[in-house]
Amino acid sequence: MGAVTRPFLSPERLYSPPARLRTWSVALVALIALSGTFSAIAAVRMGSATDSIRDSTGPLLIGSQELIASLAEADASNTSVFLAGETGDRQSRLAYETAMDRAARQIERLAARTPIEDTDDHERLEAIGGDLITYAASVEGTLDGVGDDVAELARAIDFVGGDGGMIDNAAAVSETATARLDGDISAGLIPTGIAVVLLIITVIGLVIAQRSLAARTRRRFNLGLLFSTVLVIALGVWLLLAAAGRAVDLQSARDDGYQAIETTAEIQRVGFEFKTRDAAARVGAQSFGDGARRELASQVTDQIDGLLAASDNEREAAAAQSLRTRWDRFVLGDGTTTDFTGFTTSLEAALLENRDQFDAAVESASRRSAWLFIGSILLALAASAAALAGYQPRINEYY
Repeated sequence: MGAVTRPFLSPERLYSPPARLRTWSVALVALIALSGTFSAIAAVRMGSATDSIRDSTGPLLIGSQELIASLAEADASNTSVFLAGETGDRQSRLAYETAMDRAARQIERLAARTPIEDTDDHERLEAIGGDLITYAASVEGTLDGVGDDVAELARAIDFVGGDGGMIDNAAAVSETATARLDGDISAGLIPTGIAVVLLIITVIGLVIAQRSLAARTRRRFNLGLLFSTVLVIALGVWLLLAAAGRAVDLQSARDDGYQAIETTAEIQRVGFEFKTRDAAARVGAQSFGDGARRELASQVTDQIDGLLAASDNEREAAAAQSLRTRWDRFVLGDGTTTDFTGFTTSLEAALLENRDQFDAAVESASRRSAWLFIGSILLALAASAAALAGYQPRINEYY
């Protein structure tokens, strides 16, 4: 009598030892593939968000602060020119023209970096550009002397620092970029979390499979499954290290880099505001009593002291101390242009150093996940192949 041929989907075939082994191998490969997929998605999200910080969000953050400083400098220089009257102030006039030219170029760069979907920021930048032209025309009308031009000077000052003025619009652009930075820093958290959970489940599954095969074959280790487990663990460790390192780098860029830039730019803005109001008060365009003078001066002093307290090294501390010395000399002395120029020069050097610190931290974060996408795919493929290689000899033993 010939052998009985069982149907392919018969219970005897479906629940036979080789069928169960094959099911286990397919399930493990599916888990590994799913883990690798989410790891790759996390890598893409992290890389894309970091690139966005480097190419768009970061330049917007720094550029908006620099624009605020340029507008404040132009306003302060303009009032100095106006105050000099017929005698002229060539140094302040040159500073005004340089700041205006720089502000115009900064607006163009900010518009180019602003995402198309951020229509509000594009409208703000367009408004700043229009106001800058109006402001320049207003300034030119005040250069003939004090006389009837005082009201025009007050109007020009209001274009810059008044409610809804150019500085307010630039600050709004900065706030939008700050919110986007926070979102970019946290990008990839959800797929990373899912990938880590799947990787843990996969490792548990591989350990169970290893013990199950050991009980069947009385061999302590299955080299294929062991190698697959090592690869899955390696992927998980790589993913966690990349995500954690990136988060640390970007938080450093935000806290140590951008916040220092923001503080330095604010010192610059308030310092220029002090100079503007002081000059405007002398010609009667604005009031600037002793109380207001002390309040603005103390704002700058407190912010410089904050920079000094937050200094990470002797060079930063020396730069902050230099700022304090130059500011005190300007406020407590005669308030000469030379003293203020020294103050602004120190600020510009601090801004440059802080910008370099921000860029270096973002670049470090970018390197963290540079190869994670490719690594996730390759490790998942290798782990899947190793798992199948570990199961196949055991399945072949039944045939």
